[in-house]
Amino acid sequence: SEHGGGGAGDDGPINGNHSSENRIAMVRADGGRLVPVLLNFLRRCERGSSEQYLALLVLNNISIPSDNKRLVAMDYGGAHLLSRLLCIDPSCHLMAIILVNLSFADADLRRELVAPSSPVQLVDALSYTLLMSTLTPEEHEGRPPLIDPDDHNIKFMGKTGGEEINLSPRKLLAAAMTEDRKYRPALTDLDYNSGAAAGGASASAGVGADGASTGPALFDSNNLMYAETARWCLCALKNLTRPSKDPLAA
Repeated sequence: SEHGGGGAGDDGPINGNHSSENRIAMVRADGGRLVPVLLNFLRRCERGSSEQYLALLVLNNISIPSDNKRLVAMDYGGAHLLSRLLCIDPSCHLMAIILVNLSFADADLRRELVAPSSPVQLVDALSYTLLMSTLTPEEHEGRPPLIDPDDHNIKFMGKTGGEEINLSPRKLLAAAMTEDRKYRPALTDLDYNSGAAAGGASASAGVGADGASTGPALFDSNNLMYAETARWCLCALKNLTRPSKDPLAA
């Protein structure tokens, strides 16, 4: 389902139609300048600033109406830019929420968003962000950073410059998975009955009811870097896997 940023009653039965009409009109007014201006502003915003938050709230609200989704996601490049900004800053779960709204779309748009040939690389971006968000603080601290948000020569950028829009989530995900295999035990080494790694791989230790250690825990939802971001990335991926009557659709 979609997540509105304006309050529980924002799209209620009383003002829902007018609210949707306003948002559709805003995106098309003045030659459709609003979304490009918002996206360009977001590229220049300081991470975690109140200005970034307000711009994301506006973008979130105008991404909810069905008539706006293709315009925001594809025509104006919103999905492309947001997916890269999210890779750079996985702590910003509001970006993931907007991608949830944009991916709650018709089958044609979903198919375009997940096409392997698509320059958006949305699935790669969501997968990378999910991986980074579900690291424990200890794991995050012990790994070399793949992205330095202050470095304009990020190795995962394209040849045309050091701007966020040129970052390749696909290459970034591949590098992250390669790095991840150095630290995590192989699936065949995990003991799913006891929640421990057979080889004694480092992870958060679990504690049984009697106070005895149960060995390294496979997953602790209370000890993640960005649990809220992980949640919304999973929601977006769920949207992209919605069944369709069209056998060729996403």
